[in-house]
Amino acid sequence: AKIRSFLTFSLCFLSPAMAIGSGMAKTGDGVFLSFFLLAMLLFEKRRYILSAVMLALSAGAFVFVPRFSPWFTEMHGGPRMLSYNFPNLYQLIGPDAFVSEYEKAGYALTLAAVTALIIWTVKYLKNTNVKTLTVCLAFSFIVPFILPGMDERAGLLSMLLSLCFVMVFPKYYYFAVAEQITCFIAWASFFRGSSFLPMSYVAFVRLLLILLYICRIVPCISTEKKEND
Repeated sequence: AKIRSFLTFSLCFLSPAMAIGSGMAKTGDGVFLSFFLLAMLLFEKRRYILSAVMLALSAGAFVFVPRFSPWFTEMHGGPRMLSYNFPNLYQLIGPDAFVSEYEKAGYALTLAAVTALIIWTVKYLKNTNVKTLTVCLAFSFIVPFILPGMDERAGLLSMLLSLCFVMVFPKYYYFAVAEQITCFIAWASFFRGSSFLPMSYVAFVRLLLILLYICRIVPCISTEKKEND
């Protein structure tokens, strides 16, 4: 356990995208992210009320406050878009097409997805360390992929949790590697002003990663846990 913790901590520093997202770009996302990690820890300790408070602070600071703040549009410049350099669903359909219409539909889709994930969590998963990490990683992948207005910072949580995940399940190392690469391309697009790869291609790869995780990796993990039990 100590060796895996050390390797996870080291990989967080070695990952270029993690280094940029954690403070190199002069953002406070690393601080906001600590609320979420604290919420996970409190949840494992069965301190559910405090966990919910920390989760609300994390969601507000990391997602919703920047999304609706005046400096958000000024930082990226130009008109409001469905996606700012982040490879999500709106890069596949066009981040500047029918912004108002797709934005409303995106919020409804996000609410439906979160509701479905909560039902799935309560119905099929029990509260163990591995299962909690599995559910949190699913949320960190799916929500930024369908929530409108995400920028290159939106992949920070999934990058961190994917590194933790691969330490628990080393044979899925390719999953964490692919996540680091897609998020690094998003940051490169922000700094360069344009992506050296079409962002729609990167978004399609991210969609495949989500489908692989939900349809293949999670069922395998559940089967392995039952056999071990």
